Amino acid sequence: MAALSEAEIEALRRVFEAVCAEYGISRQGQLIQRLAQFLMREFRRGPLDEDELLTAAHEFYREQERELGGAE
Repeated sequence: MAALSEAEIEALRRVFEAVCAEYGISRQGQLIQRLAQFLMREFRRGPLDEDELLTAAHEFYREQERELGGAE
């Protein structure tokens, strides 16, 4: 696996921070870890621009909420 460039790291960080802020995701717990893992998997899986990654992250969060019943 190739190392991420500074621009890629910044794009991932912006998406991560935006989703955390928008949904009020706690910086502790399983949800934050699952979000980070999801973003890395999506990013590595294919060429996504920042907007596409953000859209995927929103859908991921909504799915997690349905699965958890809004518990986290």
